Amino acid sequence: MHKLRKVLSVLLASSIVLPTALLAACGSDDADTISEDDPWYDMSVVEIGSNYKDSDEYEYTSTYFVGVYDGNYLCKTDGSIKEPEDFDWEHDDYSSLQICKLDLYSSDGSVVKSVDLAAAFKDMDIDYDWFNIGEITLNDSTITARVNVTNENGMNYEDLYYDAVVDIESGEFTSFDEVNGDVQINNASNEGTVDVGDGYTLTKYYLWDDDGSGSSYILVVKGADGSTNTINMKELFPNQTIWNIDSVIPNGDGTVMVCTSSEDGQIWYKLDLDTLSMTQEEFDNSWLNGYDLYNLKYVDGIGSVVCNTNGITHLDFDSKTAETLFTFDECNYDYGFNSANLVSYSEDQIVL
Repeated sequence: MHKLRKVLSVLLASSIVLPTALLAACGSDDADTISEDDPWYDMSVVEIGSNYKDSDEYEYTSTYFVGVYDGNYLCKTDGSIKEPEDFDWEHDDYSSLQICKLDLYSSDGSVVKSVDLAAAFKDMDIDYDWFNIGEITLNDSTITARVNVTNENGMNYEDLYYDAVVDIESGEFTSFDEVNGDVQINNASNEGTVDVGDGYTLTKYYLWDDDGSGSSYILVVKGADGSTNTINMKELFPNQTIWNIDSVIPNGDGTVMVCTSSEDGQIWYKLDLDTLSMTQEEFDNSWLNGYDLYNLKYVDGIGSVVCNTNGITHLDFDSKTAETLFTFDECNYDYGFNSANLVSYSEDQIVL
């Protein structure tokens, strides 16, 4: 078992609470009992987004975790300010009520940097009747926002999509590139973007079953050079109804495994990120019983790691074995945080 010098439990994405637990020498090799009186042990809870929640300025806000950036925690907050009494919905710009903030928090919950993305967009020379700043992705140190711009054209509406790179230091968009039309997925639901290593990201779009042919997915693969390619699983596997993508698992060799739920049970696919070829794979998943792959994370130097209420486990898909890296029984962990997700893992620190 890997020995860890510190456990930093900092994030519950559903409630955006930062329970902080710093624990030294937590391991089965240490016979000493950890006490709350020890000077090197600290337990505290820090709530992220309280700077919005505690303000009378906002009608509502919603905060979610984006990723770890420069050792701090990047979060996006959407919402609305309270409507002025004299606000005219027919003539006033209702996008002026919209808030979209990108905040960088330290582990004690203080704001290190804050960017007003809505204000940054309005500083751009772009015509719009309405705009929405959607998903934020973090690839290495590059922060990208997907921006949807809507313009009214008579009785019709025209939608344009942009990928905008955010400079968190200046609070500005450093580039604002229109997304190629083949990546503008219509009649589909964006289920988020996964960092699959080597500069690649994969965005999942759920395709509704509108014509009785069965639901499926479109995958958008973005390379380190910014190029994008689409993979239509409905076209590749027309006889397969896919209900959900449970997990996307990097193999570390330029390929990923895509685990899906379907009417025929769990089905696995292998995707080559370079050639974009995708094949259905025979896969014995009996050794994965009891592990929630939805909570799987790929850690450089270790591989695929899952976190549950018992601890943290390395899943080796080559040898089909599971190795316990860390158990919460060996530390003074608050099991009230049973919905914690793994943010990062190293020999020195775990972030939940």
